Formats: sequence, C-alpha cells, structure tokens
Amino acid sequence: MNLDYIIETLSDEKYGYDYLITILDYEIPLSKTLICITLPQSKFGKCIVDTMLQVGDYKYRFIELDILNNGFLYIDNAKYVKVNEELKEKSKLYIIKLS
Repeated sequence: MNLDYIIETLSDEKYGYDYLITILDYEIPLSKTLICITLPQSKFGKCIVDTMLQVGDYKYRFIELDILNNGFLYIDNAKYVKVNEELKEKSKLYIIKLS
C-alpha cells in the first residue's frame, strides 16, 4: 500500500469527480507526488485532491485536476475548489484512520 496518498473511486455522480486523492505525506512536494500518480482511465475525467496535511483546513485544501485519457493527471490547469461536506468528511476519515 502506498502511504503517500490514497485513491478512491467516486462512482456517485453527486460528487462530480471520478476520483478522490487524499495526500498523506506532507514532506514530499505536492507536484512530485501528483506527477507519479496514474489512474485507470480510458477517457478524460476529473479528480479532486485533498491536501489538508500539506496546507491545512482552509480554502486552498482541495484541488481539481483533469485526468488525461492515459490516466495521468494534468496539473497545468489545477484550480482550487470548494467541495461539499460529505466529500470533505470522506477524505478526513482516511487522514484520521492512518494518522
């Protein structure tokens, strides 16, 4: 199991994202972690990245990224977004469980 991050498939359309990636390592630069992630994707999609352990629990916590058809994350057009409370809690559970 990779302890730098956790990837969860979000099958419910209410979230608006294909994957939730929770970053668990606060020492490795975020960009270095993100370029190493490959998702099982055969079409373009979107993921949400929770960076709470790196930046804290405020408006720059969640980053929306596009997923390219080869599964790589396209970090050049990253944007900070607000997410609903349910998704926020889902990610927080991973952080608490693995702390």
